[in-house]
Amino acid sequence: MTIGAADEGDHGDVDEGHALVVADADADVVVALVIVKRPTTSTVGFVAVRSSGSDDPIIVVDEEIAAPPSRWEIRSSGLWADHICETALDHWSYGLEAFGLEVDDPETWSTHGLGHRRPLGWELEFEADAAAAWHRPGEAYIQEGRGHGIVLTDRTEPIDGGAVRAHWWGAPAPPPIAVQPGRVRGRLAARDDLVIPLAGGRLGLSVDGVAELSWTADGG
Repeated sequence: MTIGAADEGDHGDVDEGHALVVADADADVVVALVIVKRPTTSTVGFVAVRSSGSDDPIIVVDEEIAAPPSRWEIRSSGLWADHICETALDHWSYGLEAFGLEVDDPETWSTHGLGHRRPLGWELEFEADAAAAWHRPGEAYIQEGRGHGIVLTDRTEPIDGGAVRAHWWGAPAPPPIAVQPGRVRGRLAARDDLVIPLAGGRLGLSVDGVAELSWTADGG
């Protein structure tokens, strides 16, 4: 079964989402996002993360955004994000303007949701350098490439590194994706794992040489 340009489009009245991870070892920064549409409730779940070896992570989470009529542009209080397929299976662009929480204790945050309010934004480009590959044929695929652009906190920082994206439908959350060491110039420093509630489960971001995003259902 071949992945074609039509697979990049929306897939009707089923849960559907996109995910992205970009890892820049020179800056020791990883950014990740997950966006999930839920037609049955007309809502969108969204997570964005900036993880650094030298700074506390910043996390944006909103599980109850009103679903847009089309495309992947979302708005809620203190959040705007857009996700645009520029060229199918080759080039995506991502924009974010939001406020999140800077978390000095990830374990406490995952339990109590405590942190310091901080801005987080970006202007990112994903450019594929490999063909998309099925994770679940007809339901989910993964593609590797390069990610570059700028990340905005209380300062502006460039980012340029290995990237991986996923697109899936008919499931509540993404397949596991990882930026492998061979796609990162240098080594990403280890840091505390992040666990973020999403879609009736837990989204995890782990960074230790590899930057890996995974999801586990509650009770799993």
